[in-house]
Amino acid sequence: GALYSLLASYLLDRFRAVGAERSAFLLLFFIMAIAAAAEIAMFFLMREIPVRLPKNPPSPGAYLSMPLRDRSFRKILATCVAYNIAQNLALSFISIYPVTVLKLDYTFIAVSVALGTLSRVITGPLWGKLADRRSWRLVVSSTTLLLGLSLLLFSFVTGRTYLLLLPLAHIVNGAGLGGATFGVMNLNMHHADPAHK
Repeated sequence: GALYSLLASYLLDRFRAVGAERSAFLLLFFIMAIAAAAEIAMFFLMREIPVRLPKNPPSPGAYLSMPLRDRSFRKILATCVAYNIAQNLALSFISIYPVTVLKLDYTFIAVSVALGTLSRVITGPLWGKLADRRSWRLVVSSTTLLLGLSLLLFSFVTGRTYLLLLPLAHIVNGAGLGGATFGVMNLNMHHADPAHK
């Protein structure tokens, strides 16, 4: 995925240099459409694993209300909602600002994002080891602080600071996401009703 992003960003930069950026986006759109069609075809060719349903399954409304009735799970749910609101509000700044305002090369942005992805992959197992030794709550708290720090770093990215701060912000963001994703998932499993895990 990261290699494709780097190649696509390089292509966008080359097309932008000759004033044909829109053509590059159309080309990438068609490549992605073909890849998506192939993915859908492969999905339908997969054998589906049979699922055993309970004799008296709860109604869809009951499934939706179960987490809300559990006091400890509501705290986890509130954490997830707050995290997603912050991350999604920041997403437009993280992805659009470097291109439209700073006019950075797509390749530089893709390299910065790839460094963040690498950071996420490297730190994921480290967060898991810390959680095994201490707790998932500590991991979620620590990674939430890292995500907040990364968003703060993004706010200081300017035309003079982008060479250092943009990659650094992506690396810190990746390290935070490396633990937050697994941490929240494990806390959800830990706090879920054992009968419905």
